[in-house]
Amino acid sequence: MACFKPSETSHSGPLYKLGALNKAWKNRWFVLVGSKLYYFKHKEVKQPQGTIRVDQAYVRVSSDQSQPCCFEIVTSQRIYQLTATSRSDMNKWVEVLMSASTISRENSMFQYLEDTIAQAEVAKAALAVVPDSPTGMESPLYTIPGIE
Repeated sequence: MACFKPSETSHSGPLYKLGALNKAWKNRWFVLVGSKLYYFKHKEVKQPQGTIRVDQAYVRVSSDQSQPCCFEIVTSQRIYQLTATSRSDMNKWVEVLMSASTISRENSMFQYLEDTIAQAEVAKAALAVVPDSPTGMESPLYTIPGIE
């Protein structure tokens, strides 16, 4: 794991993270340092695979019933889905992440960004690679009003 001073680390532990492109749950080691949440392939790795700035994000418990200990970190670029191994671990993570965030859930800008990201994800899911296409380009499976 990367070298962090114990006084810098607010919380750390394993979580499952849903991939952005490969929609599979991957076990990762997470470390919260200040307002940055680092994630690693495993605890002993020194180089993080990524960083999530939680100071400009908000955290919420997921409504996905298939993942009972799932919570989400909503940023302006993406909605990160994370799953803890227990309800108490999830609650602890949500608590420490919310305390590191300066954004309120009621912030209308984040509600707008969340809606925009959700709409973009729906539009992206509506596209599929058509292997027999002469151009090899993606083609919509159905038309979404306003998207050509």
